Amino acid sequence: MSRPSVTLVLLLAASVFACRPTETTPPGEGGDAAGPAVRADDPVTEIQRLVEQGRLEEAQAAAEAAVAEAPEDPERHFALAVVLQRRGQAEASRAAFERTVALAPDLAPAQAGLGAVALELGDLDAAEQALSRAVAIDPEMVEAHYNLGLVRAARGDLAGARKALEAAADLAPDDVDVQAALASVLVDAGDLAGARRAAARALAAAPDDPYVLHAAAEVDLATGHVDAAIAKLERAAAADGATEVRLALAAALVRRGRREDLERAISLLEPLAATEAPDVLVTLGSARAKAGRLTEALAAFDAAIEAAPEAVGPRVRRVGVLADLGRCAEARAEARRISSLAPGSKGAAVADRAARKCRTGRRR
Repeated sequence: MSRPSVTLVLLLAASVFACRPTETTPPGEGGDAAGPAVRADDPVTEIQRLVEQGRLEEAQAAAEAAVAEAPEDPERHFALAVVLQRRGQAEASRAAFERTVALAPDLAPAQAGLGAVALELGDLDAAEQALSRAVAIDPEMVEAHYNLGLVRAARGDLAGARKALEAAADLAPDDVDVQAALASVLVDAGDLAGARRAAARALAAAPDDPYVLHAAAEVDLATGHVDAAIAKLERAAAADGATEVRLALAAALVRRGRREDLERAISLLEPLAATEAPDVLVTLGSARAKAGRLTEALAAFDAAIEAAPEAVGPRVRRVGVLADLGRCAEARAEARRISSLAPGSKGAAVADRAARKCRTGRRR
């Protein structure tokens, strides 16, 4: 689980906004004595004020007017990009960030913002390119290292993800997002001792944060502490009902495998099945199969295959259920399909063994 990284664009914006010139309002002329005032000729500071007050529609109008007035000013484009990102307009925000970096390619916060929004949109190539530029320009930008780690993790580049997240952790050892993300990557990389240390640091700083609890639960599962993982995921699910959290809890319950666990997992997953997300459907099918609800399990695996026809995992599980149902011809046919999709793979071998052991009329 990765906390949405694009919210960090605002932190990047602060590094630009903070450099904008301000004037001091003399006592008796409005505002607090000797307090900062917005300059009439500084629209970026006005946009910042509107963003901080949550007046995003006005901020967007001000940013668009500022860009129209000075279309070659990169900071105005940057301000517009930040506002658009805050308003959930990712494509428009990306275009504004792209214009910013075209005008000022060495503006590290703009490169980092572009990378964060590209990550949100799923364009991992563009995200990695922009974030790599950001950290090259400003090696101390924590947010850029963090987002770069998320991009590389999403691409399966565990060594690269670890390097980026460790750089972020060196710069900000108390950042719980960084430590939680690092823990998850270290689990996948097989460094369980390092994962435990990172998870412990995150938990010490934010023991009730659902993102941190989820990451710490991953470490527990990897080290065989299933009960501890379920306890953390229960707390995370109570605080955050996100699909990813409920799916993780259901998967942990299926792994523990008690009868009541399986029924709880099914109750968590059935409302999510309408999303047709393959990982939800596969976990639901596994829970139903373990609970002996084989026909319902088969339906879940069939739906997962329909949603992701090239995926091998749902097909392997389907072979096992078909074999348990005694539908051996179908099990063997599915095993052959898996061999053609992934010849020589572990999944193909597992499916072949299950099909060979099938006995007609075994279970119905």
